[in-house]
Amino acid sequence: MNFNVIPQVQYDLLINRIETMHKELSTKQKNPKEVIYDSLSLMEMLNVSKSTLQKMRDEGYLGFSQVNGKFFYRQLDVNEMIEKNYKPAFR
Repeated sequence: MNFNVIPQVQYDLLINRIETMHKELSTKQKNPKEVIYDSLSLMEMLNVSKSTLQKMRDEGYLGFSQVNGKFFYRQLDVNEMIEKNYKPAFR
């Protein structure tokens, strides 16, 4: 079994960097209610056509907001749609 020993100064620097990275990542993670997509970005993310996205809205699979003719979708609603339509493996 090998053990590597590093000086205290380098150890403290490493811990400081890890804590800084943790803080930055924590602040960049957003609440799913705060992440908003427009139709184009959601179509790209889900790899679906404009008509498929409209069908998801029309049939009530996906919640949305409409402002001045433009549609917006919350990440929370996308997650909910995926969860409701989840089919577990049967093998």
